[in-house]
Amino acid sequence: MSVFKFEARRLLIPSIVWTVVLCAIFWCFSLLFPTFQSASDQFTQLLNSFPEQMREALNMDVASMFTLNGFFAFYSMYVMLASAIMACYFGVSIFAREKIAKTSDFLLAKPESRMNMYLQKLAAGWLALVGINIVFVGFLLLMYHVLDHTGASYTVYVLLALNLVIIQFMMFSIGAAIGTLAPKVRVPSGIASGVGFGLFITGMLYGIIKDDVVRFVAPFQYLSSDFIMAHSRYDWPWLGLCVAVIVVPLAVSMIWYVRKDVEST
Repeated sequence: MSVFKFEARRLLIPSIVWTVVLCAIFWCFSLLFPTFQSASDQFTQLLNSFPEQMREALNMDVASMFTLNGFFAFYSMYVMLASAIMACYFGVSIFAREKIAKTSDFLLAKPESRMNMYLQKLAAGWLALVGINIVFVGFLLLMYHVLDHTGASYTVYVLLALNLVIIQFMMFSIGAAIGTLAPKVRVPSGIASGVGFGLFITGMLYGIIKDDVVRFVAPFQYLSSDFIMAHSRYDWPWLGLCVAVIVVPLAVSMIWYVRKDVEST
């Protein structure tokens, strides 16, 4: 069996589970939107009673939260956290699988180049992400038409949805680098959760202090929902940084995977 088929099969069940989980999270938040919208006066008073720093950290824009896009921008932070953990887990688990099972020497003894094996693992991971997001983004777009989208730009909604996809590919690359470069990996899910929550907290910190130095280490804030809603597009320099975060860790991990000596087990 090829490396690609093996990894794709190993990711099939987790991909189905995560697709259901992401859609369920989005669905649960969507159920709150009609109630939230109908009681806008009461919720406005409640939100205004919160400290400004708390509202900034939680991405609560009182002026727009009662539109579909504003509400989506608010709770997409939490959908983003779940999807980021998922993608990072995929990256770590795929590229650290042989370290965990202590079978690296067996795999690399196969009559295939290391580059080919790396690319097959990468292709399997990306296939899983593409499959998940075809269903997930399709579900998001369906919900746009189901919910009250009065005053909500479809373009902005699509950009906010695609932001979740971009984050996943960034986190997959980070996970792939960790899985390849880390000398020992015991629990991929623990690593992915730690990275995901760490970057989530960093994003909240940026929301409070609005310092671009902090933003550089807060990938969740690269494509700001405030900017997207104000300009109906991505901030191009930060989108370029997203591409760099996808490409650079993969390039580094690929070079390491191809050249690193593997100890026998």
